[in-house]
Amino acid sequence: MTVFLNQLLKAHNLACIQKSVAIKKQWKVNDMPDAYDADHIVIGLDIKGYSMRDISRQMAAQEVLDRCLQEAFPDTAQHGSTVIWIDGGDGGYLLLEGSPQNALAGIQKFYERLAWANKNGRQDDPVYVRAAIHIDKLLRWKSARFGARYTGNAINDCSRLLNGMNKNMVGQVVCSGDFLMKLNLINLDVVHERLRDITDKHGKAHTVFNIYRTPGFGTVAAKEDRNTDVLEWLSK
Repeated sequence: MTVFLNQLLKAHNLACIQKSVAIKKQWKVNDMPDAYDADHIVIGLDIKGYSMRDISRQMAAQEVLDRCLQEAFPDTAQHGSTVIWIDGGDGGYLLLEGSPQNALAGIQKFYERLAWANKNGRQDDPVYVRAAIHIDKLLRWKSARFGARYTGNAINDCSRLLNGMNKNMVGQVVCSGDFLMKLNLINLDVVHERLRDITDKHGKAHTVFNIYRTPGFGTVAAKEDRNTDVLEWLSK
């Protein structure tokens, strides 16, 4: 059993290296010699029940996630100069510089490809993913020792939303108030429902909305997750 697990781990590490190289080639990740500060749309993704899978099923879920992401966000011209993926094992964070409408188009394509993968190849072991979206300033820079680094509240706040989501909601998509205001400016056909604020470990409350499009992506929020005051956040 130990020999088998070691072989599986070696195969997993090799597959991760190969996938990383392929993604960098496809998305043309730059060396970023200089610090670069700009608004980024951050899409946090989490695979449902990842830690309950054995290592071979975790690998399979990651491969499905990678393939769906590459098919949904293939064109860097639509999503900014780079499309950056920060892997977290059970999911990760996608960093984009494009417009909100292009980001949502990518999200919709992602969930369409994921549904196709579950229907045609993963019926016995489907992969379900929830998502959180935020927009904020992000500093991209390069560390001499660790390479590309990303600093700012864009990823932190997206992480708060993702971690605060209802874990039982399959395929749910939520966003921050900042991202919703961007959507409202361009009048996209997206339904939104205000959810209960998420309070982080520092006591800061984060405004969060459930968003969905039928057909397209997301799901109706659970009644118990909804906020009774849908307008109060606008006065903050």
